[in-house]
Amino acid sequence: MSHRAAILILFSLFFCDVAHAFLGDALFLPPHAGYQQSETEHFVIVYPSVYATEAREAARFLEDAHAVLSQAFRYQPGHKCRIILADNNDFANGVTSAVGLQGIVLYLAAPDPYSSIGEYDHWLRSLIVHEYSHYLTLEQTHGVFEFARYLFGNLLFPNHLWPTWIAEGMAVWAESVYTKQGRGHGTYYTTLTRDAVARGRLGRSGFLPFSSLTGPYPDFPFGEAHYFAGYAMIDELV
Repeated sequence: MSHRAAILILFSLFFCDVAHAFLGDALFLPPHAGYQQSETEHFVIVYPSVYATEAREAARFLEDAHAVLSQAFRYQPGHKCRIILADNNDFANGVTSAVGLQGIVLYLAAPDPYSSIGEYDHWLRSLIVHEYSHYLTLEQTHGVFEFARYLFGNLLFPNHLWPTWIAEGMAVWAESVYTKQGRGHGTYYTTLTRDAVARGRLGRSGFLPFSSLTGPYPDFPFGEAHYFAGYAMIDELV
């Protein structure tokens, strides 16, 4: 066995394990929720039966998002993206993984109005734009990884190894451009920027150093740093 083949097999096993942990048992989805399934042109939507209305609404938002985001990111998936609507906790968030074609989990709980994501025109629409942006960017493969994907299936996605500021910055940029609100237009990000200017910190080496944006950020604004700084850089580049 060549070294190249051995490396590809190791990567495949690694991503198999990541796939199981990421969207598998860790979500704690209740098995007794009476799940239903519906399909649109580009999506398969799984949802608890009591959320049929929300599923229809999500279907509309998803197709609207696909129409604009597939053009923005210049990518058309060759399959239907799987969507799960979940209500098993009060955590306002979504989870996305292209590994194993797992797709997207959308938590239906709305965020606290005082959080950084508390300003939106419609929470489900904003969440869908953000998470589907992740899916379209993370699922893309080219060159040798496209060939490896053909050989080993949907396991090797190098974009999953992006620094957090790139992945989240692109998604925040999308939600700010393709919804009527988004964090890029929210008062929280505006406040962070104005405060940095007022304190004379903006542009200085000690303010959100680039070297710190590839992992956990221990100082204020903590976990929001990757989203805030990533959005600012992506917005400037675009």
